[in-house]
Amino acid sequence: MLSASASWPLSANTDTIPVKAPVTSSTQTQLELGLLYYNGENFPQNFVKARTFFELAAAQNNAEAQYMLGLIYLNGEGVTQSFSLALPWLEQAAAQGHAY
Repeated sequence: MLSASASWPLSANTDTIPVKAPVTSSTQTQLELGLLYYNGENFPQNFVKARTFFELAAAQNNAEAQYMLGLIYLNGEGVTQSFSLALPWLEQAAAQGHAY
């Protein structure tokens, strides 16, 4: 159960990103939160928040999160479009057998 003193913004309407992202015990959870924000499911679509969660999971070698970061940079979603930043993420995902 969440306490009233939780530091992570609980409102889906906030556009602020916490200084310290919540620690989750699973890269899968981080990936899934990123996908919810990326696709705008249950939360307003927010590529910046999605990227934050993808970065957490990608740093722990989650291939899907690495792929999603590659797409974010490739398409310029919430960031300046950058092929040079997209390529390493896509290559890391592919090196782990990501199918796309």
